[in-house]
Amino acid sequence: MSVMNREGWLTEVARRLERICFKAYALRPYRVTCGWPSRFALSHKARRVGECHALESSTAGVFELFISPVMDDPLEVAGTVAHELAHVVAGTDAGHGPLFRKVCWYVGLTSGKPTNVMPGKLMGVRIEEMVKDLGPYPHKAMRPKLTVVPLKPRPVKLECECGCLISIPREWLERAGPPKCGCGELFTTPQES
Repeated sequence: MSVMNREGWLTEVARRLERICFKAYALRPYRVTCGWPSRFALSHKARRVGECHALESSTAGVFELFISPVMDDPLEVAGTVAHELAHVVAGTDAGHGPLFRKVCWYVGLTSGKPTNVMPGKLMGVRIEEMVKDLGPYPHKAMRPKLTVVPLKPRPVKLECECGCLISIPREWLERAGPPKCGCGELFTTPQES
């Protein structure tokens, strides 16, 4: 089967997953697209690769499913679509809690923690067959360059013999030296005292 674009491919994957794995459930209306998740899209530790937005969030009155553009492996993408469809069944209020886990187990999403559960062996075989029939995912992964924002230098903490404490920008300390305290003594860094 030839699909023209990635949204068509994603939608066809979702429709086939409905027939293969989710047939026991009457899925509420949804749309699936390739797009950035609203949070942690580029995180190094907890990157989100899929996201399901509630019916109430969409002016179209449908669940909005986003599959991250950093992925292009068709099996991973199809597994992520299945994960997001489980959110449609359980409802977004269920999060990754007991109802969501029950739906996942029933449909064959059994590999991994609830937050990133993917297809188990049986569902994986079904997805492989489906992807072979559909053909490659018509998308190339994005590898955005992250802009590193330099951190502002931390202020330097100074203290006086009298017990007074202050903090000033390092730049000011380097330009003018340590200021005098109200008692007349110079402030020093805690290591100097």
